[in-house]
Amino acid sequence: MLSKIKKTILFIQEEILIISSILMFSLLAIGAIMRVVFKTDFYGLEEIVMLFAFWQYFIGTSYAGYEDSHIQADMIMPYLKSQKAKNRMRLVKHILSLGLCILTTVWSAQFIAWYFVTKPVTAIFRIPIVITHFPILVGFTLWTFYIIGHLIVTISEIKKEGEN
Repeated sequence: MLSKIKKTILFIQEEILIISSILMFSLLAIGAIMRVVFKTDFYGLEEIVMLFAFWQYFIGTSYAGYEDSHIQADMIMPYLKSQKAKNRMRLVKHILSLGLCILTTVWSAQFIAWYFVTKPVTAIFRIPIVITHFPILVGFTLWTFYIIGHLIVTISEIKKEGEN
């Protein structure tokens, strides 16, 4: 059951990444064509692109968290010789990442709550800011769950070491 849910969430993330990339590229191309060919501007283009950019960035970030391929400060790992030491270092990394991810998830939830109260909108199309910033909460929430998964795997690897 959990495997099917995970596969579904990952599929949705991949589709969001593909669709947001295509739409961002298309909108930017339309904006460039309007400027160069028609000598006019697409007012508010940035507001629309921002919608898709936030989805792409934060869903992409959470997907990298799933793959455990996000940017890391792994300068110590190459110098560690034993698998035991590497597992301990990964444990520290996952614990620190989880703490930071929980913190940013809480902050993004507070931002969303604040946006519902203050109701800010974009300047041209009057798009509610809550819509553009909602992907931040989704991305960090997913990433938090992925880090928990990596943490569980790392802990089980360390336990296996103790049994051997």
